Amino acid sequence: MLTADQIHAEVDRYRRHLVELYDEVRRWVANRYPTASFGHSGVDLSEEATGVYQVQSLDVSLPGLPALRFVPRGIFMVGAHGRVDVRSRLGREVLVWLEPGGPAIRFSTRSGDEAERVISRSLFPNISEGWAWSDYKRNEAKHLDEDVFWNRLLGPLTQ
Repeated sequence: MLTADQIHAEVDRYRRHLVELYDEVRRWVANRYPTASFGHSGVDLSEEATGVYQVQSLDVSLPGLPALRFVPRGIFMVGAHGRVDVRSRLGREVLVWLEPGGPAIRFSTRSGDEAERVISRSLFPNISEGWAWSDYKRNEAKHLDEDVFWNRLLGPLTQ
């Protein structure tokens, strides 16, 4: 169980990650679509570990393309430390905050009187800490950079 101070720190950390994400999105979009417009709205989230807290979503209007909405889903996700769904009328893509290497799979084995042996392997060994695009089955993750943003994230949602 998290203490009140730990909860406050986790929520603040998630909010900082969201602000960093939204700043990058605004920069990338404005460089390509100078007439794009942006808006924010409050989103109430409720997680077992934190209770209710509020964060901001990001709305992006691109000239001649479907509007986008970045909707925070929460901090505590299996295999991630935060999630944002990106939606348009054409579908939904997923962004997750990953630690370096992403989540790890751990196995432990014991044979007879032998000591327990733990084997650990990162699912995405080349992923760096930060926001990443992830496919729905979480079989693939790509660190979110400008190329991934346009080709993996926005491409399917705007074309």
